[in-house]
Amino acid sequence: MTPAALRWSKLIDEQEAAGLPNRAFADARGLNRDTLAWWRWRLRRTNSRSRPAREDGFFELVVRDPEPQVRQPLQVELQGLPARVLVDHGTDLALLRSLLEALS
Repeated sequence: MTPAALRWSKLIDEQEAAGLPNRAFADARGLNRDTLAWWRWRLRRTNSRSRPAREDGFFELVVRDPEPQVRQPLQVELQGLPARVLVDHGTDLALLRSLLEALS
């Protein structure tokens, strides 16, 4: 990864961790909104191409900062796709499976 890609990747990680929309994060940091959006697209595109395809059709789920005692919805980010899914204890798992199959 180039130094610029590393810098923008870190900024995007910070923005996602903060839970701020692109516009709010870019404005707070003095960043160009379009540049932030472009780097997000570019890095996702690069990451989706570099990942080996899984033959079993499953997605890898990485839980960041798990807090088992806190019963909040789990946010699933689908790498390479501009989508996030909130999953909680009341989620219809058949519907979730249908969604993931449609996206694969």
